[in-house]
Amino acid sequence: MTHFAWISPAWFWTLVLVAGAVGLAVRAETWRRRALAKFAEEPTRGFLTAEVDRHRRRAKMVLLAFALGFAALALAGPTWDAAEREVAKGRDIVVLLDVSRSMYAGDLRPSRLAFAKRGIEQFASHLRGDRIALVAFAGSAALRCPLTTDMDFFRLALDGASPESVTVGGTEIAKAIRAAVAEGFDDLDERARHIVLITDAEDHGAAAAAAAAEGARKGIRLHAVGLGDEMQGARVPESEETGARFISYRGSEVWSKLNVSAIRDVAQAGSGNAVVVGSRNETDLGLALDNVLLEGKGRARVPRVYGFWIPLGLAVVCLGVGIGLSDRRKL
Repeated sequence: MTHFAWISPAWFWTLVLVAGAVGLAVRAETWRRRALAKFAEEPTRGFLTAEVDRHRRRAKMVLLAFALGFAALALAGPTWDAAEREVAKGRDIVVLLDVSRSMYAGDLRPSRLAFAKRGIEQFASHLRGDRIALVAFAGSAALRCPLTTDMDFFRLALDGASPESVTVGGTEIAKAIRAAVAEGFDDLDERARHIVLITDAEDHGAAAAAAAAEGARKGIRLHAVGLGDEMQGARVPESEETGARFISYRGSEVWSKLNVSAIRDVAQAGSGNAVVVGSRNETDLGLALDNVLLEGKGRARVPRVYGFWIPLGLAVVCLGVGIGLSDRRKL
């Protein structure tokens, strides 16, 4: 029996009431004896109490007290780990990382892309029993790292992901999702399959949700993480270098905003979860990614045994014996 715990330990307060009831019963028995002593002398007192068995009366009181105590323990809900452990299969996770130039925006420090890489690396470092892959995308998609458990190899591919990793600029989320579904997974193992899309979602088309729904029909859940400020946005620099010039179009600087509705739509279509980081640098992206993928951890799932029936059964036995036990002598 390991990891013993109580579901509702607040019920232990009822044990105080049980102890109080026992104390009152003992006090009442003392008062009864004193009152009887004042009422009659010893020979007469013995005659009046001849039918009463004090030992049975005390045993009856103890049994009823134990019944109440065991009932309180049953309500508190004892649980523990089962002896046999059911080992869960690991997951296959394809990280779909937006490397378009809008990810250079600085509303997340030092940039959206650098912020995303740091969070992905933290998330990947905690994986156990899972395989992870990386697809970088902008206007086209490129498989940077196939499914692997080699975190050093994955980290190397992640460090090198940039707008130069793909051949076409822009943002084509639908094309990237289809590429991840087609190239990111294999059929070597029956694992839970997930795509984690990390983007500022500046693709305004409706095709992304349709692509996510297509993947969901194949058993691939898509979770979407949105990065960037959705209100004001941020200017887009030409590179991540400090002091880099900002991109201009027709004489005006290009600003990038997070498309929150697109994030939520694509996650819903993909039967997954949506996380909006916005421009809050204090968000722990690694932890957020871990929370997004709670189910199928790839760790040992230990079934819990609910043992309320043990004290409940003892309470019923004590109550039954206590009620059935007569405090009268058989003369």
